[in-house]
Amino acid sequence: MAGESSEAVGAGVGGGSSGNKMPTLEEYGTNLTKLAEEGKLDPAFGRQQEIELVTQILVQRTDNYPCLIGEPGVGMTVTVEGLGQRIANGDVPETIEGKKVEQAVLAYLKKKFKQTELALQEEQQSRNKMNSLSTDPCIAKHILALSE
Repeated sequence: MAGESSEAVGAGVGGGSSGNKMPTLEEYGTNLTKLAEEGKLDPAFGRQQEIELVTQILVQRTDNYPCLIGEPGVGMTVTVEGLGQRIANGDVPETIEGKKVEQAVLAYLKKKFKQTELALQEEQQSRNKMNSLSTDPCIAKHILALSE
């Protein structure tokens, strides 16, 4: 599936050097919405109900953090890709129009963080980045999908 190989994730769909305020997502993630716009994702057949449920959760005023949990191969990635396709097609409620679905593989992130000698310093830097991202208005334009 698109976005699951380490090459695709490491490369980052956004290129990482666009000057965007989300370098972490561009460097370590895959922009599924952009892939959908480019026609690089397979259709999410049979996942309309799940995609609709995720969409409904995202547009709620509170508790709008959907969490897809399941064994590998049950369709979680396809559901998230389907959400990216719907956003790319403009087939979503106004509150999530124009958002970007970013997929990041946790195992890849863990590997990257373990490779540095300054793991504690990088962890603190990551915390600082995440704290700054949580207050950055740009974060409201992204939907982050993490997978094992």
